[in-house]
Amino acid sequence: EAARGLRIVALLPGQRFEQGYWQRNLFTEHLTALVAVRKRIAFLRPDGVARKGNPYGSFLYVYNGSWAEVVRHFAPLGMCLMPGRIAQQSGGAS
Repeated sequence: EAARGLRIVALLPGQRFEQGYWQRNLFTEHLTALVAVRKRIAFLRPDGVARKGNPYGSFLYVYNGSWAEVVRHFAPLGMCLMPGRIAQQSGGAS
């Protein structure tokens, strides 16, 4: 979807960067920004009660957005990071 130019904001765990899937499919040239969410996010059960014990930090991945919009909307949540250049080794292990 990002390759088609759609603006995407995805909430994903902050771990697993070493996984081949992350490197192949999430760190692409369409990635505008990463937002390191300051606090652990509590998810709700179907009955509306917050679940406890989220063991992971979270990142927002923003694709095809403008940097100004990212900062305006998401800076209150945490540090906004703009990827510089993403270099991939071709033929590497996944």
